[in-house]
Amino acid sequence: MLSRPRTEEETLSAWIFEPGHTEAAFRARHMMVTWVRGAFKDVHGQMEFDLDNCLDTRFSGQIDAGGL
Repeated sequence: MLSRPRTEEETLSAWIFEPGHTEAAFRARHMMVTWVRGAFKDVHGQMEFDLDNCLDTRFSGQIDAGGL
């Protein structure tokens, strides 16, 4: 089955990260003994995912690190 080429609007899938529904989690090694885990709750940003070429996916965002 052949399909028509996708338009630019059809190949880019845009996602918006909503504060309150999104978090950025991390973990870091402490003195080579244990892992310390944490999360930032105040995340704002967006991502554009290219369905035809996932390597062209773009992300922009801001994380409030004031709570560290």
